[in-house]
Amino acid sequence: MPPSTESAPTTTELIYVDEPAEGTLKFGVQGPRSKQLQADLIVLGYLPASADDGLFGPGTAGGVRRFQEASELVVDGVAGPLSLAAVASAIAALSTVPPESVPPESVPPESVPRESVPLARSM
Repeated sequence: MPPSTESAPTTTELIYVDEPAEGTLKFGVQGPRSKQLQADLIVLGYLPASADDGLFGPGTAGGVRRFQEASELVVDGVAGPLSLAAVASAIAALSTVPPESVPPESVPPESVPRESVPLARSM
């Protein structure tokens, strides 16, 4: 039989399926939960700002792996219950910075009550 003269495809296109309403997010799903996960990973610095397309592809899986490694979780690129909870916790921690961690020089002078500022004495 003579060899085929037709060329084979050289690339593979990933076909995404709708993500589940709850539970694990993994490679090949798409939807609002994947988009929110991407947005959270962008805020946390694990994905570039342009990565919020709602498609859980290789980039998102890589961001999840980097987050898992930094969080000392099992590194598999799958956003299961533990990874999703850790991401939510990290996001929540960003909005609850304790006041003692804010350096005094970052507090605007107008926010300091006048009676707490010592007056200079003349000698």
